[in-house]
Amino acid sequence: MAGVAALFIPVLFMVGLTMDGGTPGPAGVETPELVPRLGHASRVVRVEWSPDEKMLASASWDGTVKLWAGDTGALLQTLVPKVERVRDLAWSPVGGTLALVADDRVMLWDVASGAPARFLPGQFDSTIRIAWSPDGRTLAMSGTADGKLKFWDVAKGTLSRQHAESVPYSLALVWSRDGRTLVVGNSKGGLTFWSPDAPEPLRSIPGDGGGSIWALAMSPDSRRLVSAGVMGTVNVWDVATGTRVHVRSGLAYKVVSLAWSPDGSRFASANEAGELHLWDGATGERGRTFPPQEGRKASAVTWSRDGGTLVAGSQDGSLSFWNVADGTRVRTRVSGNPAWSLAWSRDGQTLAVGGVGDVALWNAAGRRTRVLRVDSGMEVQGLSWRPDGKMLAVASAVRRVTLWDTAKGTSVRTLKPDLTFGSVAWSPRGPLLAAGGDDGSLVLWDSRTGATVRTLKGHEVTVGAVAWSPDGKLLASADEDGGVRLWNTATGALVRTLGQEPFAVRVLAWSPDGRTLAVAGRPPYIVLWNAATGARVKELTGHVGDVSALAWSPDGRTLVSSGMDGTVKRWNTATGGVAADLIGHAGAVSSVAWNPKGGTFASGGLDGTVVLWSEAGDRERWMTSDTGGEWLACHPTRLFFTASEGGGELAGLRFASEPRTVYPLERYRQELGLQDLSGPGAKVPPPLEPR
Repeated sequence: MAGVAALFIPVLFMVGLTMDGGTPGPAGVETPELVPRLGHASRVVRVEWSPDEKMLASASWDGTVKLWAGDTGALLQTLVPKVERVRDLAWSPVGGTLALVADDRVMLWDVASGAPARFLPGQFDSTIRIAWSPDGRTLAMSGTADGKLKFWDVAKGTLSRQHAESVPYSLALVWSRDGRTLVVGNSKGGLTFWSPDAPEPLRSIPGDGGGSIWALAMSPDSRRLVSAGVMGTVNVWDVATGTRVHVRSGLAYKVVSLAWSPDGSRFASANEAGELHLWDGATGERGRTFPPQEGRKASAVTWSRDGGTLVAGSQDGSLSFWNVADGTRVRTRVSGNPAWSLAWSRDGQTLAVGGVGDVALWNAAGRRTRVLRVDSGMEVQGLSWRPDGKMLAVASAVRRVTLWDTAKGTSVRTLKPDLTFGSVAWSPRGPLLAAGGDDGSLVLWDSRTGATVRTLKGHEVTVGAVAWSPDGKLLASADEDGGVRLWNTATGALVRTLGQEPFAVRVLAWSPDGRTLAVAGRPPYIVLWNAATGARVKELTGHVGDVSALAWSPDGRTLVSSGMDGTVKRWNTATGGVAADLIGHAGAVSSVAWNPKGGTFASGGLDGTVVLWSEAGDRERWMTSDTGGEWLACHPTRLFFTASEGGGELAGLRFASEPRTVYPLERYRQELGLQDLSGPGAKVPPPLEPR
């Protein structure tokens, strides 16, 4: 698509814990803040309205919670707990506070301040589910590691009561409207009715063979309860008597989310195939079906208060708003295309960004020049340029390596040996290409012919990372059991084993002088090894989540790392300390790469953004693209952005005086009456008043 130029106002681009508004301009006029308008990068597990329905909160496996405007669906804020996954979400009935299950922790988040209010003490199982009592005073938890149902006094932050379940593995839970009964579903397909004040259950219903209760929903009048099991069974229950009123069994797919309409006449379900269904609450008959649209499969569902709209979170991270009356889709907030991998061409003029199903090529001016369509729906896990920059090796989640002519945008060759690969590296000195296999072997190919030159054996488990030394004489490999080995590429002989790390090594990076090899993975620390002696030089600690990528500056003075905790770190390798924490992504940072010409490095996030940083750690540009192919690139110091035809919709402007309103970028270009703002001599636009 043709690029267009539009206005960019340079203030904070913060999508993490702080989302400050614009800054005052001349005569008190505000300068707006640029904010992204992308959806989640991974499966949405919960969507829930605020009590006043002015905001919608969504929780995702990408490790973030997003707040959306209830009237327009515009993204207002992204909360980043710095965890691998957010697994559940519940909005306090009295408003203002969100409870989150973040990995194996439960935190309370103050929405007004945008920061965590407190963590509930103790460690919990990652399968925990949460639900607020209707008065907002108690938070119930099921699925805890000890099998006990827990009730927390939120004001005091203390455990007020806990009950041992007869079946220890509990899952979904829901309160009655009066707060006197909590219903919990368990892994045997049974239901238990509890009073928060009674030591014994009020009633227990044994499982019926339908498998674990995965979803529960209480009708607004608390008279009906609908439950869904993993074996494709939907039951409607009379809450007062505990009797089953309706049953639908033999459904093709597991139901993962349920929600009643506000008037209690119907309920909606989302199944693992991504379908939305409407059901008659009185008869249990299935009504309208909303099929997956454009590959977006529903994974969570909720109703608007007026009953006219269904909101569905999807497996790809997008949000869709549906008109219940006619079954049409009102709007979709698309997901960003995650930047799983990055690689600069040797001349520093092209940055390859591996997403889901494609590789985008960006030039140094911040314009997307080409998209290589790799494997539909598959993550691009590895990228490596041929030294001359004319060909790119791509390793995708289907575990194969494909060679691409980047000038023509065509696939030249697919390397298909008898094993599968998830890592790839091109020799800096010639045509050899190395990849690590799932059987522990390394294969060296001649990229010109696709022929296998040599197979190196020594690892016993999957080789997760490979890296050539700068002179091309050594090849480093690392496996899932923590083994790191150095190989002579001319003879195929094993040169040295660098100990056995107590973690899965998935990242390798040579210093430019070839003297030091940095290794990292899970758990989150980095080890520096002397390649010549095999001595362990230093250990760098600071990341909270897994280390996803490493990159040395061309002069070898600085090491940068990206982590699933949402940070990019600059390291002082002499002292082993963190020189700077760089926050610029909404969620996990999956890749980092230094421009070979120096001065800047790039980081890629699962939020769909790529940030270009100066060596000092200042953001010089950020780029983004969605799964539909639109893209946007912003240049803070020049005050402008370039975008595809619809790329301006990927960001908006917000004023501190109106923190819950996001305005489209195009409005301000039109308001200024300027058609082309891309020239270096263009007049800098003034601050603008919100309207």
